[in-house]
Amino acid sequence: MNDSKSPQPICISVEEIDSLCDQIATGREATRRLKQLIGSREISEVEFRLLWHLRSGKKVDQKSLAEALGVSTAQVSASVEAMRKRRLIACSKDRQDRRRQTWQLAIGGVTLLTSLTTGGITWMKGAA
Repeated sequence: MNDSKSPQPICISVEEIDSLCDQIATGREATRRLKQLIGSREISEVEFRLLWHLRSGKKVDQKSLAEALGVSTAQVSASVEAMRKRRLIACSKDRQDRRRQTWQLAIGGVTLLTSLTTGGITWMKGAA
């Protein structure tokens, strides 16, 4: 009798596995493309995506940012602190829970996004 546990089979269809693999490949290619477009500018790909996510003008908490960006909360925490120091984003405290912070674009972030994108003025009117 073999005491080692055998791995459990993956309970998922071949089509679903194919779809997931395609999505991962597409996501990696999109990340590479965005990094190329940003190039050696003063902002990383994750920071750019964070600013882009905040362009709607809504205040967003760090957990939601991490989920939307597909990165860890630790990575978001480091990014938002660095971006706050550069005055790209601004922090607000939740009125009902003072421990909870939300983030939104600051004028520096709007200016940076506008300089990096064509048509930035179009969406800028509703932000910050």
